[in-house]
Amino acid sequence: MDTQEAVRFINNDLTLKPGWTIRAQAGWRPGMVELEVRFAAQDSNYPPDYKVPLPDVPLHRSIFVQPYMEKAHVSALILQLCLETEAHEWQELLRYRDDSGRWVAPFHPHRRDGQRNWLTGAAAPRLEASLAA
Repeated sequence: MDTQEAVRFINNDLTLKPGWTIRAQAGWRPGMVELEVRFAAQDSNYPPDYKVPLPDVPLHRSIFVQPYMEKAHVSALILQLCLETEAHEWQELLRYRDDSGRWVAPFHPHRRDGQRNWLTGAAAPRLEASLAA
């Protein structure tokens, strides 16, 4: 699939989950497709209920298509992007209350300690639990 075919496919024949939209345009490099994904989220500054909606969050990313790619390949690239975005949102929102009553976001991706916790093994129990299941 060439760049223009990918753009037409994404803009006309691809749908995401409710509340998510996607637009594509050709990028400046051969095979580059620039994406704008928009989705609804919650402001992570107000736990535990997160009652402040963020109705139209934009995400800008690029993918690269190759001539051998078909619709399923392009769809898989976009699905991976959406899953990474969802994981990022979960990392922001997951909190626990510490002994002082403060809400702690152990994996918050916008804070250095959250990034470190995620990357250095604080997430290891989830991996072990999923392997044991």
